Amino acid sequence: MICFLILAHYAEDVLQDQVNNIRRLVPGSKVIVYNGGLDPDFGKNCSVDVCPKSSFVQKPKLARVLYDTMCWLEEMDENYDYLVYIDSDMLFINDGFEAYIEKLMLNHDCIALYLRKIDELDPNAWWGPARTMWQEWERWKSFFGTDYFMGCLNAMQLFRKSIVQKMLSSFNSDELEELLFHTDVYALEEIVHVTLAARCGARYRSYPKECEEYMILDRSLTVEDIQVAITKKDVYFVHPISRVITDEARVWINQNV
Repeated sequence: MICFLILAHYAEDVLQDQVNNIRRLVPGSKVIVYNGGLDPDFGKNCSVDVCPKSSFVQKPKLARVLYDTMCWLEEMDENYDYLVYIDSDMLFINDGFEAYIEKLMLNHDCIALYLRKIDELDPNAWWGPARTMWQEWERWKSFFGTDYFMGCLNAMQLFRKSIVQKMLSSFNSDELEELLFHTDVYALEEIVHVTLAARCGARYRSYPKECEEYMILDRSLTVEDIQVAITKKDVYFVHPISRVITDEARVWINQNV
């Protein structure tokens, strides 16, 4: 079973629409919302569990969202096979995602978009989070116990439950809390979890290239984009869909998928 984690803080109608989309196209999955806003009641009107460890978060500091949720799931001894973080402006456009993941995850423990290993000889200065991590590397190097860190896109990070358990038992939580409180690493959420997984011996891989094509970062997707994407082999999810319930691309997906 796949457990989806959504970070959201406004537009409950859009959140419910996303939850409905997941349940329609990935049936049998579990959905959890992390309430990252200031309204303690956000999400309670949706048919979804809200992580009780939710707290106010803002970009670019979202690392504790996945960490808090992992901790809560472990405390609850929740049953799941895979935990995946999904942005609140993503939707699925084809069914079959769970079977696709089972195929991709054969002999692997975690998967992410653009996942790569970054060592001290290859600082990848073009990538903003890496540049800021190198500025704090002495502190984080001590915590990770590695001479490298991993990098990926935050959305669609996916971990087996077994590697989540290894990750959580591999470090001092007080030390991580201290680092999270003081860090200025940009988009740490794109580094910390996959690095911990790799350190714990995770067999990791990137999503295939076809999964990257409709993960757009500079504009919202249009109806025309979706009509093309839905015909592509192994394209299951798209980003971003405007967080407006009447958005044309969102309406088209709801009516045609």
